[in-house]
Amino acid sequence: MSRSESEEYCKDAFEQYLRNVLHLHGTDFEEGEDPPDYWLLYQGKRYAVEVTQIFDSIEGGRKMIPRLTYFDHEKRLAQDIEREARAEGCLHGRYYINFKGGYPRYDPSRDKKQILRDALQYIRDNATKENAGERILFRDGRARIIITKAANDKDCVIPGIKGVKGGWQTKLVEEVGKFFNQAITNKRAKLEPISKGCDGVFLLVQNRHVPVDSDDIPQLLSYISPPQEGIIDGVFLIQNDEQVLELANSITLNTSNNAEDTSDDEKI
Repeated sequence: MSRSESEEYCKDAFEQYLRNVLHLHGTDFEEGEDPPDYWLLYQGKRYAVEVTQIFDSIEGGRKMIPRLTYFDHEKRLAQDIEREARAEGCLHGRYYINFKGGYPRYDPSRDKKQILRDALQYIRDNATKENAGERILFRDGRARIIITKAANDKDCVIPGIKGVKGGWQTKLVEEVGKFFNQAITNKRAKLEPISKGCDGVFLLVQNRHVPVDSDDIPQLLSYISPPQEGIIDGVFLIQNDEQVLELANSITLNTSNNAEDTSDDEKI
């Protein structure tokens, strides 16, 4: 059975995680029967590896676009404005760039130049102020690009909403957590029949929503029900930069025969 690009991506990222982060060598993967997607073979034991993904879209004109694309564009615009403001020497204070009301469709070759000019003018106008109200930089129907000055504590332009950690990060980690919890719930019934015939079950969830980092794990876990004991033993979040975050795990792999790791065992 041929595997999807997403499945292969997650398997490869997990394999690199085992080798480069946990220093486990001698692991091997075989395609499974769906379920599971793969079998992880290590020191005479066989672990089921199932792959899924979380994905969300947002309104972008007449069609839906991946939410990750939405925030990537917001981030890149903020970076462009910050770079131009630093080059001009007018960046004084903390500003936020926010796509509000949907995805604003703008022409990068035409509209972006005016957006940059208007953003720089706003930054100049408010350089000496502690904070300032929002200004619309671009409008596309009900979708708008908004700039706001929040404070003078540092000089930067941040994508997202004023007062929210990482711009939009805190609210979206909650969304990721809820999507993630649903993915785990959906997979439990599918994986239960094979869970008793192997040495453990790992669930790999590709995050195609928005990126999270290790600092977000406590918040993320607060939205996730613990994996049901005896069905899913380990849950790992696979990011789009191939970073792997361990969110839950109850299995310890013995590494006593691992020539490159002399510890008694290694938890994954």
